[in-house]
Amino acid sequence: MNTKNIYSIILAAGESSRFGSLKQLAIYKNETLLGRCIKMVEKVMGSNYIVIMGDNSTQLYHAHQPQLGFISINGNYKDGLSSSIKHGIEILPNSADAIMVILVDQPLVTISHLEKIIQLWKKNTKKIVCTSDSLNQGPPAIIPKKYFSSLLKITGDQGAKNLFLKHKKDVIHIIDKSVFTDIDTVDDLKSIT
Repeated sequence: MNTKNIYSIILAAGESSRFGSLKQLAIYKNETLLGRCIKMVEKVMGSNYIVIMGDNSTQLYHAHQPQLGFISINGNYKDGLSSSIKHGIEILPNSADAIMVILVDQPLVTISHLEKIIQLWKKNTKKIVCTSDSLNQGPPAIIPKKYFSSLLKITGDQGAKNLFLKHKKDVIHIIDKSVFTDIDTVDDLKSIT
């Protein structure tokens, strides 16, 4: 699958405050959440991805050095999810036509789901394509370049949620409740294993 103009931004800078330890290194199906995410993204995106890390970067880097993509440290990670999205956009190559935002704590995301998002976006390159549980919407999501300037203005821990709401006529949803599941606590992880 040709994804040369889409760059994935893997958001892995969170402090895992509710999880109690480094969530990115929590184990799901014999792999860490971060390792699983990187491996899946590499299969779909090749080298077109950036792993955004925060204060935990040294430990995460030693555990998972990407084979194809690269790591970048978000010095403002304490400002929330939005700061990592903005950081990713700021370091993208000019050739990027879109970003695919992926959260490291969504272990039920599959390669086929990412491929489905890409295929749908390639038929609708002016639209945002996101995942939904039928009530909420969010990552994995592809956001085209025309929205980058708006993303650079987002704040807090909401990510692109307000952007999706503001441009809801231009948002295509792929409904998949399991893929949309994110892990905040150890009990959340136990509930899916």
